[in-house]
Amino acid sequence: MADFARTTRQNEIWDRMGEIRIIVGAGLRSPDDEGYDGDDGELQAEREDLVLEYAAIHAENETKG
Repeated sequence: MADFARTTRQNEIWDRMGEIRIIVGAGLRSPDDEGYDGDDGELQAEREDLVLEYAAIHAENETKG
């Protein structure tokens, strides 16, 4: 499995986001998705925080993932 030059923390975030997807199926939405209202509970908030953290690490380290 390719790691796309991810940091250890990015891999942890990626794994947790996968767990969240399994828990909710297609129930979470991105702010880019139609019908997104930003208030889908704790998992939605956790996902949004993880996305922001992942993006910050990506920008700081210029990783590919």
